[in-house]
Amino acid sequence: MLSLSEISTVAASFRDDLRAYAAAGFDGIGIWESKLGDDEADLAALRQSGLRATNCVPRVPSILPNAVIHGPLDVEERIEAICGGIGRLARYDPESVLVLTGPAGELAEAEARGIVTEGLRRIAAAAGTAGVRLGLEPIHSSQRDALTLVTSIPEALDLLTEAGLPDVGIMV
Repeated sequence: MLSLSEISTVAASFRDDLRAYAAAGFDGIGIWESKLGDDEADLAALRQSGLRATNCVPRVPSILPNAVIHGPLDVEERIEAICGGIGRLARYDPESVLVLTGPAGELAEAEARGIVTEGLRRIAAAAGTAGVRLGLEPIHSSQRDALTLVTSIPEALDLLTEAGLPDVGIMV
């Protein structure tokens, strides 16, 4: 399945993305919750487009605040937003919903990892309840300070092992 994520066309609307991706011959679309409006209308448009939701990204995609994608500074609010986003995005029947760790920022690495592992457990439970597969996305090491604690597949696997989450996938 050939798919394109909506981050590739950040200025376009969800409906514009559906039309453009289908016309370009894609089979799937990586949906960003921030582009969605009315779910009933958007679900109908998705079905009509012939595209399949591949990976979805919650409006607040990272557990810890990051320097790139805005959201609440409070980690609890972020986790609640991610869990709520997963519930909403599940209606689109995606292959997966992804989550980012966010950077340590001013926190010590061990403290940041502790917050992230607890957040991942709660988010994985929400994904399980919603019936969607959760994927943790490691981000390139050049973005460690802005977006992530994990910059490689082995680091992501170590974090998931630490959190006791063998059923959470790796999004690459």
